[in-house]
Formats: sequence, structure tokens, C-alpha cells
Amino acid sequence: GQSSQIGYNAQDPANITDNSGTVLTAAQKNTIDALLGTAGISILPGDAFYASYFTNVGNTRTRGVELTLEANQDTAWGKLRWTYAANVGRTTIQKVSDIPAALQGLPNINLLTKSSEYALRFRTPSYTQVAGLGWQNGRWRSNLDFTYYGPIKRLNNGVEYKQPPVLVTNLSGGVELGGGWSAALGINNLFDKRTRKVPEYARSASDVASIETTWDTGDVLSTVGAFWYGRVNYRF
Repeated sequence: GQSSQIGYNAQDPANITDNSGTVLTAAQKNTIDALLGTAGISILPGDAFYASYFTNVGNTRTRGVELTLEANQDTAWGKLRWTYAANVGRTTIQKVSDIPAALQGLPNINLLTKSSEYALRFRTPSYTQVAGLGWQNGRWRSNLDFTYYGPIKRLNNGVEYKQPPVLVTNLSGGVELGGGWSAALGINNLFDKRTRKVPEYARSASDVASIETTWDTGDVLSTVGAFWYGRVNYRF
């Protein structure tokens, strides 16, 4: 895990502050100098420098359940293959380690911030479901599949919010051309689902004032949206 930032701002030598603006005592400054000195780093008067301390923040446990189902069906107009898969997972923090002794005398040091906790526990949706239907008749084939992503918890600017569930659809078709050749055409993300926005109430005042939209960079969706593809294969 990564600690809060360690270092100080010495642009005003008479008023040295940490990354959060807290004024440091001489003893705290000396502690930081000793820590950074082991890495060959020194902060000169008039400079500012910050680093992060990496250590084991504690123990986590992830539990989950997965289910997979498949079935084949013969019909008068071809063979169908039905598939379904689902998973549910949950990550909990079992133990948080103590702050290392070298950092205990410094202000505003946290091994596990709220944002770090969210990154550990809620990186992925609470559940995901995938359903598909494949069809084949002679040299022709097609496939339709749906992925349903459950809600994701998020934290931005200290404000909790949720991205709602979302459904992504893919469609493809292909044909065997003979002589080892085949061709396929498809579209992924058929309904053009894209990276979602951070809600206005979870944005900072500076973001709202300077940026029209803040996008959720950890979303399960990408900025690409729908895209077509074509493919020609040759097997020998």
C-alpha cells in the first residue's frame, strides 16, 4: 500500500509545511530529512519535494461464487448453443497495520485512506452476468452475447456515489468460404455504452469551475464505445 505523501515545502524556510499545509516542527523536519536521505534525496531551502512510502497496509480477504451453464439445442434451422455465467464477489479488510515507527512522529500520515480502501474493495462490480446465444447452420454461424455489469461503488473528492448497472451487447456473424478461408463481421458494444460521468455532487468546486465534465476513469466501460470489425482467416 501507499502512505500519504512525505516531504515538505521549504519555499519559506521560516514556515516549513507538509503536503496538507500543516506547519512542521524542527523534529518532524529532521525525521523527513533522515527518511529521504536514505534514498539520497535532500530538500534545499526554497524547494518543495514529496514522496510516498510503500508498505504492507494490512490483510484483505476476497470471497466469491461463480456459476457457469451451457446447453446445446438442435433445431430444424440449425444448432443453438446457450451459455450463461455469473459471479459475485466481496472483498473485506481483515486487519490494518500500524503506521511504521519511522513515520509515527509525522502529521497527516495514513496507510489506508478512504480512497485507498475503495480502490481495494470496490475496483470491480459487485456482480457480473454474461449470457450468450450461438447459432450454426452448415458453413454459417452467428453469436449474440450480453454482459450485465452490476453497480460499482466509487469515491471522488471524499463523496461516495454509485455507478448503476449497465448492459453491453456484442453481435457477430461468420461464414466458412472453403479452402481454409473464413470471414467474420461483428460489432462490439452494439448500443454504444461509454465511460460514465462523475455526478456533479461528487465533484470538487475547482473541478466544476475548470472542467465541464469529470469522467469516471475506473469505469467498466471505455471511451471507445461501439466499434465494428471485419476479419478474414486462413487455416493451413
